[in-house]
Amino acid sequence: MPGTCTSTMIIDSQVVLKLDAIDKQLSQALQVLLVQGIEDSQQLQSLQRSLYSIKKIVDDLVNRLSRQNSTKVYIDLQKVLDTLENACIDTLGDSKVLDLFKNALVQYTIVIAYYALLSDSLVSLPQAYDALDYYNSILASRAKSWYYGLQCMVPRFIKHSYENKTELLRPRMDLIMLKNFQFVGIAKHRNELLTKPWRYLNVLVHLPLSVIRDDLSKKLAVETELVNEHTIKLGELLDDFNSSIDTNEDMDNHISRLSSHLNVEGQPVDSLTRLKLIVLNIKELQEQKPNTLVMKPNFISRNWPVLLVGLLYGPSSIIAVWQSRYKILEFLQHNVLDFVTGLMYNWVYTPLKQVWATVRHDEGSAISVTSQSTLDSEMSSLSRMIVSFVVENSDHRELINENQLISQVEHGDLTQFLKIYETQLSHPIKNIVTGSLVRSLLIQVQKTKVDGSLALNGIDKMLKSQQLVFGILAMSPALAIIYTSFVALKRFVKLGSVWSNIQKYKYRISVSLNNIERIINDFKDTETGAISKGKDEYLKEGLLLIEISTLHELGKKIVPKKRISEWCRDVQELMTHSKSSRQTHLNVVNRIYHVYGRYL
Repeated sequence: MPGTCTSTMIIDSQVVLKLDAIDKQLSQALQVLLVQGIEDSQQLQSLQRSLYSIKKIVDDLVNRLSRQNSTKVYIDLQKVLDTLENACIDTLGDSKVLDLFKNALVQYTIVIAYYALLSDSLVSLPQAYDALDYYNSILASRAKSWYYGLQCMVPRFIKHSYENKTELLRPRMDLIMLKNFQFVGIAKHRNELLTKPWRYLNVLVHLPLSVIRDDLSKKLAVETELVNEHTIKLGELLDDFNSSIDTNEDMDNHISRLSSHLNVEGQPVDSLTRLKLIVLNIKELQEQKPNTLVMKPNFISRNWPVLLVGLLYGPSSIIAVWQSRYKILEFLQHNVLDFVTGLMYNWVYTPLKQVWATVRHDEGSAISVTSQSTLDSEMSSLSRMIVSFVVENSDHRELINENQLISQVEHGDLTQFLKIYETQLSHPIKNIVTGSLVRSLLIQVQKTKVDGSLALNGIDKMLKSQQLVFGILAMSPALAIIYTSFVALKRFVKLGSVWSNIQKYKYRISVSLNNIERIINDFKDTETGAISKGKDEYLKEGLLLIEISTLHELGKKIVPKKRISEWCRDVQELMTHSKSSRQTHLNVVNRIYHVYGRYL
């Protein structure tokens, strides 16, 4: 069934085109009459004032419809009535100017009447179908049926059960029957009654559910027929609206159809008087309670169990909350305010500042495991120790180049030191006693420290090369939380929920597109390409209009903002091609699938 849609944008473009066509026709006719000359008269002035008044209403309507707004545009029908009242003069004579002004006034009013009726139908009918879906979902679920019975049917349950107890019990058990003032049938089921009593208990337990579903089924049957009748009228209205409105005969036909649709009693001869009755009936319909066609149970009926629980436990809960207000404020301060402040300062501002300092190569912004001066001092100490040791233990001291030896040590070449060490190992006891071997071992310990410092220095260089990456990673959790919060807020503003409803909208769009294509395929083209008209065809046209309107609004929620205008144009082509062949409609549907499939 069609989904809920409260916008009438889908017919706005057609209304604007109709009004623009009337403007152009009136302008061209006036230019011709101005050349011929116009005789002024009191009747002409009166009709001219009325035409000016209705033109102001029309211009305001066109301006509001052209704003691409998603809400229904209401028209002050009282101003239209006043304008028609002032224009209702006894005789208009044979003046072409009077006839021109009168025809323009009638045409404007007819278009306004059609817009008012179509817009009201496009608001109430989708809501009615939504209500039918609500009742169908209740009927399909046992738990929902029970809850619905608790909500709405408690006052009627006892009465309905009493009136239909015999009919409801007969299909489930044939236990007893009164015949000749005696109960018969007990002997037949006596053994089963004694051995399996739960079967009959199950019947009694499910009796309320049967009552609920029986009531829902009857309600759905009546309301579905009512909604279908109004959908047929919507199809008829749309078909009449799309027909020509140029000649006097066309205008009389439109007035007759509007009168028939509204069941206006009496048919005055003058067209302006008949239009006044039509507008008056539309105004009275709009002043009535909206959406009285089919409605869900009201808020109190649906939620009185929850409200009852709230009434019973609400006061004590409010008192408990008030008594714990300081604890609650402290909790909010510690877990909400401090959390947000710490998140923004410690995990967004500070890492962002560090990243900026890294990019600028500010002093002190680099991360490191050890300082560069530590490695330099340890390397210098090792060089001095080795040079001193080699000079003292070498037989040819004058041949030693200290600068070359220091360069070799800095590059890790300890050949001369190791030769002396190997010589000392040949007499280990002696060299231990003299301390030479112990000194060699301590130098190697220092070499090990230098190697460790070199490894840490390599790690420092790697960290410095990836410091920007580490800074961005430090910000990632906070950025993820901020992004999630922003998306939730955006969804709440656009979709009305912090949770993602995109899949729900995609599902409903898929259903609408499927229904549109199915309805178009069911249309039967005549030999001239027109669609044969009957109640079934009018029903299909009404359903098609509702589905197109639903598709139009749902698509604007998931299509990117920069492509919404394209979406509106393409969906509205399903309406502008109302007189085209079935294949033309299907081509538009296929284009929608092809162009917007990635979003749907």
